[in-house]
Amino acid sequence: IPLHSGRFAQRQSQETFVWDMQQWPIPDSDTVQVYIEVADNDTISGPKKGVSQTITLQVRSRQREHQRLEKAQEEIAEALLELLAEHLELSAQLQELREQAAAGPRPDAAALAGLQEQQQRGSDQAAAIAQKLDEALAQVQEDPYSTYETFANLQAMQRNLAHVQNTLLPPLQQSMQVLSPASAGPESFADAQRRLDDTLRELERLA
Repeated sequence: IPLHSGRFAQRQSQETFVWDMQQWPIPDSDTVQVYIEVADNDTISGPKKGVSQTITLQVRSRQREHQRLEKAQEEIAEALLELLAEHLELSAQLQELREQAAAGPRPDAAALAGLQEQQQRGSDQAAAIAQKLDEALAQVQEDPYSTYETFANLQAMQRNLAHVQNTLLPPLQQSMQVLSPASAGPESFADAQRRLDDTLRELERLA
């Protein structure tokens, strides 16, 4: 494709070339390699050519981007369900430890530490899901193939996740603290039990 003909006024020149997609069409997602050749005006021994570095360009495919966005939405939904299932199991295990503590000595410290690690991993997972949701919502607003239903579904998942992070996870953490040897007396234990029961019911509803 000729970009310039004739002499340049200076040894260095900067120009802009607009690729006409109608004249030189490239299918979506295809790639094209571009380089520039420049020849001098040596009429005695023949023109000498200089060749630039080759760069590779890929044509943007909105349809493929939409497909990746749909897949990401499915993965986020699965991750959120997995998070709910894990915390539902964690709540059940805490319930067992609470019953043991009510019947006798405090629960085994190693078992409680294991649940605390599990709860921390769940909190980290929730934060990662929240970030993916933010990214997906931003992409949906720029995606011409996405519908309002897609946007509304992502927003609903975002609200549910925020509910889990802000309302359901703190009672689990409080229950673990109450079960620790350095916890307070029976009043705090009973209050933590009530919150744990509420959390368990809410997790069952969301799952």
